[in-house]
Amino acid sequence: MKRFWYLIIIIGLMAGAAVVIVLFARGYKFDLSNGSLEKTGMILAKSRPDGAKVFLDGKFVTATNNPIQGLKQGKYNLKIAKDGFFEWEKKIEVKEELVTEADALLIPLSPALNPLTSTGVRSPTLSSNRDRIAFLKSGEKSGIYTLSLSGGQQLLGFLRANINPLVLDTKEITFSAAEKIFWSPNDAEMLVQMNQQGFYRLRLSPEGTVEATSSAAPTTKEWDEIQQAKRRLMASRVKIPRNLEKIATASATPWSPDENKFIYRRESEGTTKFWVFDGTEPLGVARNRNNLILRTSEPEKLKISWFADSQHLILIEDGAISLIEIDGTNKTQVYSGNLASDEVFPTPGGDKLIILTSFVEGAAPNLYAISLR
Repeated sequence: MKRFWYLIIIIGLMAGAAVVIVLFARGYKFDLSNGSLEKTGMILAKSRPDGAKVFLDGKFVTATNNPIQGLKQGKYNLKIAKDGFFEWEKKIEVKEELVTEADALLIPLSPALNPLTSTGVRSPTLSSNRDRIAFLKSGEKSGIYTLSLSGGQQLLGFLRANINPLVLDTKEITFSAAEKIFWSPNDAEMLVQMNQQGFYRLRLSPEGTVEATSSAAPTTKEWDEIQQAKRRLMASRVKIPRNLEKIATASATPWSPDENKFIYRRESEGTTKFWVFDGTEPLGVARNRNNLILRTSEPEKLKISWFADSQHLILIEDGAISLIEIDGTNKTQVYSGNLASDEVFPTPGGDKLIILTSFVEGAAPNLYAISLR
């Protein structure tokens, strides 16, 4: 009989322990002050690079990539810090029985700047797939060149080795003297604008051809139709409110690399507001579909484009380059100085930004890499 009761007691203890484990896993916490169970939430703070210190309401609690458990529902001030990097800070909302994720991109206090070219570059243009930059190069072996950005963690030597001629100048055609170059939506072709009346359409296949034309209208119309079809397909995959459907499919609307978000703007009483619509499914805890990035009275002095991770934007204003999160927080300057172009190109891995600049007055600008890791 005693064995029977011992077995019952052991089973009861195991059942009780299982209940406690399940409740703890679901976010419950026993409050000793009033002897009751309380629902709690959790924060999972991550950082790139990892190994950063995590502070909650000013108190050190853990290192990144470790969960902060047993938090009462409410808003907390979360700070992530690492030596040699700008601090990251944000108000984080915790909800009962849910995990709020925070992913901090830490920017070096002194990002390294290294040259990729040395003989002068013009008209750098990012491909539609964001994996190559085409540019014009004069001098020895002049023509149109490409810089491949793909390949995971980009080393500077890897980037320099991936600069190759796309088409060289000939006696008949001086491609390096072109005014602008444009990629097709599928990166299979390129339109080279020599002047207002002269264009070349390049087919970039191994047996590529060069076709001269006096008007770019037929080509741009064809490419616009392809681009519109692609935009409609992207928009169909995301639940977009009716008031933003037309904006989402417009050719000028910048979509994120993950094709779940886009930037749009609103005008009101002389002020322009830039927003990001986030169509990610499922949307993270305490995240918003529509996020105000910033407001300005001089939008013409501002250039906004997407960073590689689709969670940050690149801002160019008054010669300064900054990264800002899509909810408008943690704006961090990464470069300030002369820029020969208002285009900034992130590598697919997000470890570098490619810019066009010159540090000597009158010298031809070149491509430089800003290292973010």
